[in-house]
Amino acid sequence: MANTYVDAVTKRVDVNGTSFLYREAGEKNGIPIVLLHHLTAVLDDWDPRTIDSLAQKHRVIAFNNRGVGGSKALRQTPSTIWQRMQWLSFEL
Repeated sequence: MANTYVDAVTKRVDVNGTSFLYREAGEKNGIPIVLLHHLTAVLDDWDPRTIDSLAQKHRVIAFNNRGVGGSKALRQTPSTIWQRMQWLSFEL
């Protein structure tokens, strides 16, 4: 795991048939922080200085949500905000 966000390798994990891209920074100790972003943001939208600051004391995980960036979707991306909110509430 990289100590800085700039050096973090983009990884992929499959969850129930959906592929998600993510990056980690910091050490694997303490309380992890999972970063959630706005509707269409991707991994590169995070400010590395913010993540590096958090990563000094935490493991930080940022990911591309379902159907955004390099993460895959099981079906077509919904066209309305209401459909999108329902679609994003999936079981892990």
